[in-house]
Amino acid sequence: MRLYGKKYLSAIVKKNQFDLLAVMLRWQAYDFFYKHACGDMNTKQVEEYYQHLLSAEQKLSDSRHQLSWFYLSLAFMGYHQKISHSLNDFLKAVDMVQKWRPNIIKQVSPETEMFDIVLKASAMVEGRQYHRAYQVLSGILEQTMYPYPPLHTMTFIISAINTGHYHEAEKLIEQLISSPSQYIYEQTFCYMSLIQCLLLQERYAEVPPIFAKLNCLNSGRHAEADDLIIRIYETMFSFLSDDMITAESILKKNTQWMKRRKEVDQLSGEFILLQTLKKCLVCYWKQQPVDLKYDESLTYINIHQPSFYKTILERINIRMTP
Repeated sequence: MRLYGKKYLSAIVKKNQFDLLAVMLRWQAYDFFYKHACGDMNTKQVEEYYQHLLSAEQKLSDSRHQLSWFYLSLAFMGYHQKISHSLNDFLKAVDMVQKWRPNIIKQVSPETEMFDIVLKASAMVEGRQYHRAYQVLSGILEQTMYPYPPLHTMTFIISAINTGHYHEAEKLIEQLISSPSQYIYEQTFCYMSLIQCLLLQERYAEVPPIFAKLNCLNSGRHAEADDLIIRIYETMFSFLSDDMITAESILKKNTQWMKRRKEVDQLSGEFILLQTLKKCLVCYWKQQPVDLKYDESLTYINIHQPSFYKTILERINIRMTP
């Protein structure tokens, strides 16, 4: 990166401070994010880098040096995506990149433009702005040129489920499942999303075959996070049935599985959820009032589906109330 920066500067006959600033912004961003990914950045260094970006923005306030603005926009976009996780600041940075990129890259490909759109939609999902994400992605869903289908389609499925567009989500899920090019982790995501759609629509009779396919798909895999979420779904589904004896058996099986896994934190939301269901079951057998409340901590791993957890837990609460 330094070598190319020197070559770029040496090719400019009349250099100015902004040419140097552009090179520095690019090199420092590369260095910063590499070290941060390696865990070599402390809190003070992260803050110093952000202040450096703000200082560069101030220097450029009266300038239209296109390359400097473009690299500064990229740096802000990376910072807010990976460090601050500020949705509004990230979306603003993406808009800045889109503004300055055509001045730097004369022919911006449709794939690049679409990637910006999907990146924004993904950030909206992270910020739980599902309606905005759904609206953004609905307009480009049919465009087959998109080069990153996992991010594209998964983001749409999440936003569709959380906005009640179950038919659209199921249609896309069925297309992905039938695609021979899908990776196992993508098919696992699709099956788990399909279970969410079916449970939210109270189509309980269609759920067991999906669990069977999931278990077959994941047999022999060492994906603890997927296995954990599948077991959580299985347990919640069992509580929606009328057979509480079976529900108790499944709850006991999955609680014991979690206790044996060192990878599963017993203070995690999922483990707390199982313990809460256990207490509710005791109340149910004793014909005592059940008060199963939704808690944000329950989405410790499956962070994108708070509305799913909330809805299902409310239904369990109603089902188990004497």
